[in-house]
Formats: sequence, structure tokens, C-alpha cells
Amino acid sequence: MSMTPATRIGSLGLSLVFATAFGLHAQSLPEPLTLDDALRIAQVNGPAFRSATNSMERARINEQRSFRNTFLPRISPNLRLTGRSYRNYNVEDYDGSLLDQPRVTEGQGSTSDQSVSISMTVFSGPALMNYFQQRAQADLAEAQFDAGVLQARAAVIRQFYAALQADDAIEVEERLTARAAQNLANVERRFALGGSQLEEVLSARVQVQRSEATIQRVRGEAYKARMELLEILGVDADADFELAGMLPEPFDPELLDVDALVARALESSPRMRQAEASLRSTRASSRASLLQRLPIPTINASASWSRSRSAQDFGAVVDLNPRNTSYNINFSLQVPISIPYLDFNADAQRALDHLNLVDAEEAVRRARVEIANDVRAALIDLRNAYSNVVLAETEAELRREQVAIMEERLAAGGSVDFLRFEQITDQAADAERAVLNARIGFQNTLLALEQIVGAEVRP
Repeated sequence: MSMTPATRIGSLGLSLVFATAFGLHAQSLPEPLTLDDALRIAQVNGPAFRSATNSMERARINEQRSFRNTFLPRISPNLRLTGRSYRNYNVEDYDGSLLDQPRVTEGQGSTSDQSVSISMTVFSGPALMNYFQQRAQADLAEAQFDAGVLQARAAVIRQFYAALQADDAIEVEERLTARAAQNLANVERRFALGGSQLEEVLSARVQVQRSEATIQRVRGEAYKARMELLEILGVDADADFELAGMLPEPFDPELLDVDALVARALESSPRMRQAEASLRSTRASSRASLLQRLPIPTINASASWSRSRSAQDFGAVVDLNPRNTSYNINFSLQVPISIPYLDFNADAQRALDHLNLVDAEEAVRRARVEIANDVRAALIDLRNAYSNVVLAETEAELRREQVAIMEERLAAGGSVDFLRFEQITDQAADAERAVLNARIGFQNTLLALEQIVGAEVRP
């Protein structure tokens, strides 16, 4: 949706006011912290979001300044009140000879000047094209802003999911530790009945200690994940806070229409918008350069009105209604004349403008090809990531069944190869961890695809 320059600047102003008001309370995180909360805080407090906003605001300010200089008059009011008092003591005459008596002159004086002037460029082809160029630059900055926001948003989501995964990892390790403790109790009971060897008991105790050490390590990793999340959010707070939510369920990428996704990416991708905005900026620059070489007139108009008064005392200082008035109205018409044979840089500049325009057009064409290829490649990666999730979950389920069978046998006092039991237990633990890694891998791959498309991707 197109917006006027004034509307764009106004929107930015409201955003900054909201950001300032929210930033005063951003250091206290809501409990529990949801993904929506994290995104909302990052939009007004995150360094990446702020940097992107500042870049776009800078471009919009330049556009607004160009708009004022091109279409609005410049008004300059002036009020000057002066007073003076003087005393001169001269002992030399005007020819340098000494006077018989020193000459003393003294007096007072004051002036009151009031004026208003207004000037405006009624028409200027280069100025008009410069404004169009500034608009194109602002559009380019907006496309870059969208890309920066999308990247910053993906970073927040990715780190939030990493923190959630760390919490899930703690739950997995706690279950594994509880299982190891139960196995130790079963082995100790079998040992008391003579059904197990001492080395099996010692091995089971080592397994419990290893599980407890792993829990401590995973809890430390979860705390660091929260610290990194706070850093992205731009919040200085304690990392000991609660998260709410869970990783989204993976979906089968075969449900996605590849051609429709490519078409959507070519329309909404920030990279595509940047290339097209850069092309518009290059065209505007080329047209502005062309207009500077054409005999297009520049029309300026100005008017001024003033009134003043001078007095030999301080009376004019307090006179706010002086009676001496004057006004001036001026028009000027300037027509540039370019002699091709004498303008040695014209041909070179025209050739450079053409090459820059060709490069910008090629950049758009290249962006279309790259985006289409990137979408298809990202879909392949997403399919592989989904296969990893299915494989990891299937293996984890089989490993859990193996462990459950041997645990039942162990609890019932049956014959169990404890070395084999430890191997299966370790394999089951690795399978549980692999499920977490596969699920977070799927989400990160999906985020990468959404960054290419420039929108959320769901079947």
C-alpha cells in the first residue's frame, strides 16, 4: 500500500513514541514469556530491530526534506531591534595634526527592522527528478527494512525455540536419570538376592552419576540459551524466567505447492523488493542526469515585505510598528544550454548511466532466478529435515520398547545381559536427544525457507 511522505513520517513518529513508552518497562519480562511477548519486546527494544528502523527513518527524513524543498515555499521571518550609544574623543584632526582642544562627539541611535520573505522554485526538472530519486531511495530503504525485520524476527524465533528445546532436553535427561535410578534399585535388589554381580551394581551407579552430571550440564545450557534470548531482545534482566509454549509440530513438506510457493516468493521476498527498488532508484538517477543536460527551464519566484525605522535615540528599539515599508517581487527563468561538442563528460555520463541501468535490470533478473532456485533448494532441505524427524521418532520409539522389555525382565528377576542392557539404554537416550535435535532442525530449516519467501509458510 502506498503512503504519502507525510504519512510515512507520521507513522514512524508514532512507532517511536510507542517504542519509547514500551521501552521504559521492557526490563521486566512477563511471566511466563511467550513467543508473541518476545517478538513484541524485540520490535521496540531489540538492537537489530532498532538499527533497521533507524535506517528506514533516515531515508524517510531525506525524502520528506526533498519533498519540502521541491513543492513547498521557504518562508523566512526576521525581527531585528538594535540600539547604540557612542562617545568619540579625538585629539587629532582629519589630516593628522594635533587639535588645540580635543573634539568630543557623542550620541545615541536605534533601528527597528521587520521583514518576511518567501521564495519557491515553481518548477525545476532536476529538482523534481531528485525528489523521485529520494522516493525510490526511501522505497529501497523500506525493502531493506523489511528484510532486516524478517531476519531479526527469525533470530528471535530461532533463539526462543532453542530455549524451549533446552527445557525439553532437561525433561528428557530427568526421565533418563529417573530410569537409571530405578535400574540401579533393581540391580541392587537382584544383587542382594544373588542374581547380579557387584560390577553390575557399580556400573549402574556410574550410569546414575553420569545422568546426574548430564542434567547439570543441560541446565547450564538452558540458562545460556535464555541469556542469548535476552541479548537478542535487548533486555537487561535475570535469565531465570519461565517460558510458555512448545515447538510447533513438523508437517509434511509434500503438502506444499512448489510452484505456488515460488510465485509467492517472487512477489513478497524482501530480496526481490530490494532489487526492484534499486532498479527504480537507478532509473530515477538516470532520468535526473538526463534532465540536467536538457534545456528544461527552472522557474524561481520570491517576494519580500519589510518595514523599518531609524531614530537618533532609543525610541526605535521599542517601536514594533515602524512606518517605513517596502516590498519586492522577483521572478527568474533559467534555461541551461548544453553544447554537445564542448560538454566532454556528457557522452561518458550517458554511457555510465546506461550501464548502471543495465546492471540494475540484470540484478532483478538474477534475483528472480536465485529466489526461485533458493525456494526449491530450501524445500529439499525441509523434506530432508522432516525425514530426519520421522526417522528419529521411529528409532526413539523402538529404543523405548527395547528398554521397556529389558526393564521388565530385570524387575522380574529374569536373566539380563547387563552390558547389553547398558548399550541399549545409552542408545535409547541418544535416540531421545536425536528427536529434539531433529525437531529443532526442522524448525530452523522452515525459518530459512520463510526468510526466502518473506512470509509464513504452512500447508
